[in-house]
Formats: sequence, structure tokens, C-alpha cells
Amino acid sequence: MINNTQNGAAAVELAGGSALVLDWKTRWAAAVIASFLIPATLIFHNPAGLPAAEAQAQVIDRLTDILIFGGILVLVAFGPGRWSIDKEQRS
Repeated sequence: MINNTQNGAAAVELAGGSALVLDWKTRWAAAVIASFLIPATLIFHNPAGLPAAEAQAQVIDRLTDILIFGGILVLVAFGPGRWSIDKEQRS
């Protein structure tokens, strides 16, 4: 059964990811995804107390989230690229 937390997570991922793909409000979308990713990584990819194989999978997932977080921070810091909708709207 899907609960409200999963609905909220799906909404953030879908809306934020779509905004990034479409280069619309890039910095805001990246900031929202980054702030969502921190607690999601810490809570859901916790390897403590798991059997070795499951703990290793959680560590890999946690490291993947950290890499994604780094890429998202680049978008927050530098914004969209030269050919984005955001740049066109400012002109």
C-alpha cells in the first residue's frame, strides 16, 4: 500500500526531475531535489544492522545518492546551461 510519504517523494522526484529535463526553474528544482535527497539518503539507505549482502547494497545506494547530490549541487551553484529555457526567459 502506498502511503502519503511515498506520494510526496514521488511528486518531488517527478516534478523536480521534469523541471530539470525541461530546463525550467533549474536552480529551484535542483535545490528542492537536493533538500529531499539528504533525509532520504540518511533514512532509507542505512546499512546498520543488516546482513552483509544487504548492507553492501545499501552502501552502494548511499554512495550513488551522494554522487547524484554532487551533480545537483553543480546545478544549484552554476544554474542552467547556455541553451536552456531559463536563459531564454531572462533575455
